[in-house]
Amino acid sequence: MVSVIIPAFNEEELLPQCLTSLSAQKGAPPFEVIIVNNFSTDRTRLAAEQFRGRLNLRVVDEPRRGRGQARARGFAEAQGEILLSTDADAILPEHWVAALTQALQNQNIAAVTGPARVADCGALGSALFNGIFLATVRVYRLLFGHVWLGGYNFGIRRPAYQAAGGFNAALNAMEDVDLGWRVHRSGGSIRYLPRAGVTFSGRRFRTGISRGLWDYLRLFYRYRRGAAAPVVLSDVR
Repeated sequence: MVSVIIPAFNEEELLPQCLTSLSAQKGAPPFEVIIVNNFSTDRTRLAAEQFRGRLNLRVVDEPRRGRGQARARGFAEAQGEILLSTDADAILPEHWVAALTQALQNQNIAAVTGPARVADCGALGSALFNGIFLATVRVYRLLFGHVWLGGYNFGIRRPAYQAAGGFNAALNAMEDVDLGWRVHRSGGSIRYLPRAGVTFSGRRFRTGISRGLWDYLRLFYRYRRGAAAPVVLSDVR
């Protein structure tokens, strides 16, 4: 089986778009969807429950807040041998499950990941973010020898996930990048799938693309320096 894990904190507005795109997947093997309701105070759980008849769906309540905690819980609950990760604000192309699953049939590949784009930051802002994102993928691979794993769009074989030690539940940011580093260090190959891109919300960048990107660069710097305190981003999962 394939498992799709989605952490969600107060995502009643955008989660239905994500689940609608999952219900429209084509050519995909049987898959389950696990929503990790990370102590939401809105109607996130109710929004998820509306899709029970359209998806093989489970909603798991995780009272301990944090990205790392939510992702770790979802992956622990998953039954699949192939584990796919996305976010509640992501819209997935109709071939997404099939593309990631097919790539992971290759036993020499530990994990796969793909791009993300925004479409709601205005024409100029969206184009700027999308261009910077693609350039950053290339620079990161040149500097560090692997492609980062983005929680919004990646898949991993269960043995590779376990060999890497799984998500660090103490991290409230960079938990996905951290997992990618550990997959790489354990000898796992990470393949980039440029045609398996997702579209996610640009809400973090509406006050300015440069300001939003700076937050991520600052957190990455702290993470790489081994900051004593867990790095923290805002509560939106």
